[in-house]
Amino acid sequence: MPTTTAPARETTKDRILAVALELFNARGESGVTTAQIARELDISEGNLWYHFRTKRDLVNALFARMEGAIDEVLTRPAGPAAPMTHFAEYTRKSVETMWTYRFLFRDHATLLREDPERTARHAAFTERGVTFVSRILQGMTDAGLLKVERDQLAALATNAWIVGRYWIDFVESRGVDPVTNEAHVKGALAQMATLLRPYMTPRALRQTGVLLDG
Repeated sequence: MPTTTAPARETTKDRILAVALELFNARGESGVTTAQIARELDISEGNLWYHFRTKRDLVNALFARMEGAIDEVLTRPAGPAAPMTHFAEYTRKSVETMWTYRFLFRDHATLLREDPERTARHAAFTERGVTFVSRILQGMTDAGLLKVERDQLAALATNAWIVGRYWIDFVESRGVDPVTNEAHVKGALAQMATLLRPYMTPRALRQTGVLLDG
């Protein structure tokens, strides 16, 4: 008889991180206490402290999960997908992940001031992202989809990273609540297509729908 693998049991640590993430996203990190997280989980604060001694430990654990999810995208081989498809897939996954952990980006100035080590990790994370985008855009240029001078490529990659990274801030600064991940992602993809359009060759323009659909 075929065997089935039972789903991994959710640990208390996983539950704490999931609830903390939900509350941080909804109220901001500074608006949530460990006592509130414990109460939401119906556990004692001592039980929470067993896994995470401080709220800083919670934030760092969530940052590590976000970083790991993005790095999984950055290290994934391009595979057989066409360059435009690869860029669209990268953009979608990155923006989805940033939305999932949006408090880290919305509250980043305060969170970085609190922890010098986190500041250094965030800077390295940003550098990896920009470098990866540069590599994808170079592949699109080599494939005849973009016409970008070599000295413009780094600036274009930086602008593309900024669009994805700060899209949440822009939407919320206009007083609009991007209720769903999908609506947020679609807006970011459309903005990314607008950014690249002046550099697209006619062949790339015919593939714009690939980017818009993600």
